[in-house]
Amino acid sequence: MGHGAHWHCIYEDIKTFIDEELPELVNSLNIILEEDWTGAPGVINGVTPDQIIYLSEADGDLRHLLLVARDKEAEQNTLVSAYPFCCTGIVHDVTLADIDEDTRGVEGRLSGTIDGSSRITFFDALYGLNRAKYQIGQTYPFRLGAIAYDVKRPDRDYVEISDPDRSRMVRQMIRAAGGDVGDGDGPLKLELDGAAMMFPIEEWEAGDYSFYAPVKEIASCELGGRTFTELQVTPLRLDNRDYDIVLYAAKHKLSQGLELNPDVDVTGAFWLQGHLAD
Repeated sequence: MGHGAHWHCIYEDIKTFIDEELPELVNSLNIILEEDWTGAPGVINGVTPDQIIYLSEADGDLRHLLLVARDKEAEQNTLVSAYPFCCTGIVHDVTLADIDEDTRGVEGRLSGTIDGSSRITFFDALYGLNRAKYQIGQTYPFRLGAIAYDVKRPDRDYVEISDPDRSRMVRQMIRAAGGDVGDGDGPLKLELDGAAMMFPIEEWEAGDYSFYAPVKEIASCELGGRTFTELQVTPLRLDNRDYDIVLYAAKHKLSQGLELNPDVDVTGAFWLQGHLAD
């Protein structure tokens, strides 16, 4: 699972980060987790791993996370993945329906339902640590956050949906949230003020969503000497209950001149991420 686009959400100059800053992180980050290897057996970059190690900062809401495979006996290590990590998120119960695992068994996307109705897919940032715990059909508490591809104010406070499949999907979501939009799959005009919606971006990777959401809280955090906007937003609403996430946005991913305040609506796209909360 590639993470170049995810790193570009953090670093505007992605080439400099990969060529110069990423190698330094291997030597400067702390071991925050280490467990016996439960991934696929075999050799990775010349190493036969018996342990997986997670390297990251000791604290911070948004962090770098590096995955290292280790052969303890041979004293050999190899970097197997690296991605930005939403350490802080909001906990929601998700009933697992599907697991998409990479060939090494260290990275995975999880799909499941929230509140038994709305299906979501997200990248599990600690999948290699927890993969053996998961069973399809069981419900687990996941701490959900997202990293912004872009954030902006909406151009207008309504949307017209003419595609029958998308219209049908939106009607189902509105009914699940307690609204009344009638049946059928004809054209649909929606007033968006305060709306909470997220849709999979079919042309992108699973776990990438377009969204429309009200902002509830605004804060900031630091990573790599850079300041990030940290938003609590509501991209999903079911039966009049808000399901919030924490959304992290770099300066270069915010639209120019964007002014953010609680209770305004924002739209854009994000990469949804989570990890087991217990």
